[in-house]
Amino acid sequence: MPPALWMKLWKADAVPQCCETAWRACLDILPVRSILHRRGVVGNPCCPRCSEVEETVHHALFSCPLVRMIWFASPLNLRFDEEGSVHDFFLSFLATADTNIAGIFLAVLYSVWQARNELLFKWKDSSIDQLLQRASSLRPSRVLLDDGPRAVQVLPSSWSRPLSGVCKMNIDASVTSSKEAGAGMVMRNNHGEVLAAATTELGPVLSPVLAEALGMRWALRLATKLGFRRIWIETDCLELYTFWNRQGGEFSHLATVVFDCRSLLPNFDVFNFTFVRRTSNGAADALARLAFHYGCMIWIEEAPSEITSITQDDVLASMAPS
Repeated sequence: MPPALWMKLWKADAVPQCCETAWRACLDILPVRSILHRRGVVGNPCCPRCSEVEETVHHALFSCPLVRMIWFASPLNLRFDEEGSVHDFFLSFLATADTNIAGIFLAVLYSVWQARNELLFKWKDSSIDQLLQRASSLRPSRVLLDDGPRAVQVLPSSWSRPLSGVCKMNIDASVTSSKEAGAGMVMRNNHGEVLAAATTELGPVLSPVLAEALGMRWALRLATKLGFRRIWIETDCLELYTFWNRQGGEFSHLATVVFDCRSLLPNFDVFNFTFVRRTSNGAADALARLAFHYGCMIWIEEAPSEITSITQDDVLASMAPS
């Protein structure tokens, strides 16, 4: 890992033990059962949580089914669907995350590891809420779940209405196992009424975040074509959101697509771009998956029947007192 990224890891907004655990994970030296089994220390290499597969560092921290639930419930709302390289993930994540996001990530990571050890050695099982509450205490600025006056608001778990006169556009992308990508978008007003919905196939992509960026560019072009000039975009892709807020200077396909997106902003009188939980982005997520069925399709002042129940639930949720 480049020295600048190591420095970013150690300067993240989290207490030192969080950074140390991440550092050991990157070097693949956490004492997980697969490593201890190879050294003859333990006889069973399987995960103590799920008992289904060999416990690697990636499995223990990210891809165990029980751990995936923790990451999805966290403020970052991350999804880890398959085994991979911990080092490569950190390389990609730290390149785009700011100090605040990196701190939240490391605090949850350490809490996942700590909870695993308590289960294994003390037979103590923690709920997801307890684990995330513990993570909040591991951050100097306490931005996860703190109830104090300086707390940063936790991301809402459901869709919220935009201000009057502004249209909210939720976007998402979906990538198949063969790397084919599709995208979906839905535009709604402050009453929750669908103004437009659309799907499109994006073709083969190199990475999920590139699919998200291509989907955003397509959605911005479509919004321009349909005459929407005051928009609020929501994405559940943290990597795209953090990349968007970075300073320029990078040369990559992703950077080129993001530059294209920025070049479209003069078409709008009002523009806002925010990151939300996946549970707040259900309609766009469903549309992205439907892209492989519908292809390039646009609905005006209506939506496909497959997402009607989602948009109705969003409206009801947005009416509930906070």
